[in-house]
Amino acid sequence: MEWPFDHTQFRIFMNGDRIALFLPLQGATRSRVMTTDPAARDGTAPAGPLTLPELQAALREAMRVPVTLSEPVWTTRYKAHLRQVERYRVGRAFLVGDAAHIHSPAGGQGMNTGLQDAANLAWKLAAVLRTGADDALLDTYHDERHPVGEQLLRFTDRLYKVAADLHGWRASLRDAVGPFLLGRMSAMPAPHRKAFRRLSQIGLAYKPGAFTVNERLYSLKGPHAGHRAPDARIGTGRQMFDLLQGYQLHVVAISRRHLDDGEIAELTAQLHSIEAFGGRIATHLVGRVAGRRDERVEHVDSVDVFERYGLPHEDSQALFVVRPDGYVAWRMDDIDFDACRRFLAGLHGGLAAACEARRRAPALTP
Repeated sequence: MEWPFDHTQFRIFMNGDRIALFLPLQGATRSRVMTTDPAARDGTAPAGPLTLPELQAALREAMRVPVTLSEPVWTTRYKAHLRQVERYRVGRAFLVGDAAHIHSPAGGQGMNTGLQDAANLAWKLAAVLRTGADDALLDTYHDERHPVGEQLLRFTDRLYKVAADLHGWRASLRDAVGPFLLGRMSAMPAPHRKAFRRLSQIGLAYKPGAFTVNERLYSLKGPHAGHRAPDARIGTGRQMFDLLQGYQLHVVAISRRHLDDGEIAELTAQLHSIEAFGGRIATHLVGRVAGRRDERVEHVDSVDVFERYGLPHEDSQALFVVRPDGYVAWRMDDIDFDACRRFLAGLHGGLAAACEARRRAPALTP
């Protein structure tokens, strides 16, 4: 693509009935461009393959600059649909991503949503097939992701109508006011953060249920069950996301109160017993230590992790179960491993219950 601008910046052009996008891919050698076709609104759009001269003329009209296209890799006419299936699960069949929902590409939401669908479903399938979890766990895939799909369709449809489906005086008003409003909003921290969380979909939360539980919740701060576990600074060069690596369950004990050697030994032993539940469970002890550093503890030298995870007081402690897809499955504002085991037994099903029975069984002596 030859034009007066560089090939490094994403650009949006709004000119009346025409909207055009420029997306850099490989510097000056390869770009992606697209534009709306007003003729499609009244059904007069030409049929057949899209030709390069036709696309070039449409871009020149939308961008109001000389544009020359050459060596196309792929061109197509694309019509946005707005559809969603009624059920994401029917018996042994599950629909994920574009098979479950299709919509306008406005906002670039499709890929993130499909990946989160897959991440939500995969660990649940593994829990049922490998550890004997209740089949009802699979129903939560629909319960959690179908509302997300509904919200996505409403949002992308509104965004498309505002950005690309206006004509006449409404389009002229958008062209005049839109750049100013977008510039002001992007420069303001609060709207910028809110828009980022919405578009990146890291602000999504699921409703509480049998497998998404808050137990003994004293603080309204921090992630509740069903919320995404946030990143947070633990210490120099150490973040919470460094611990929550890998697609597996994580049990995280956090203590703002300083721990002595005896408490560390007890908590570490309890966490090791959690790992015996089968499946893939990683355990972590995050906190302050009364005395010198202890390698059994992720040593905290910042209050950031306490504030982000809802431990407001100097003696606060909490226990979290974080799902493989990064969402909190269970939270307790205390460290009660018996309660945690009960939840995991329900989540992991028969294998977890058997492991718990073996743990409680009296030792045999010759």
